[in-house]
Amino acid sequence: MKKLLLTVGLVVFSLNLQAKEWYQEKGTLHDATMTQWCGADSKNKLATAGDFVAKGYQEKMFKTEIINAIDKNGMGGLKVLAQEVVNGLDESSCNGNKVSPEMKNQKVNSNTALLIALMGWFK
Repeated sequence: MKKLLLTVGLVVFSLNLQAKEWYQEKGTLHDATMTQWCGADSKNKLATAGDFVAKGYQEKMFKTEIINAIDKNGMGGLKVLAQEVVNGLDESSCNGNKVSPEMKNQKVNSNTALLIALMGWFK
């Protein structure tokens, strides 16, 4: 957890100027299958993951240190956390742009919630 929060702090400075640009991309993968996720472009994945992280933040579902990191670092901090979600989903389900056979019909929203729980972000 400390490593993640340190990463958020270090990366945020360089991201603040670009923060709104990445999030203005409209994520369309909220209800998608992992087959669709694995074939999607990185901007769509990041915007979708940003929506999931933003919802968790807005509804105060995350641990205090995650909420505080987003409060302190704004959109740049949210982007770092969203990228962690993208990386986790890609590593667990995708082999390049091809979905793992056992994950092809799984839903992105369910896997995101499970991933965030496994990363220990929820209260």
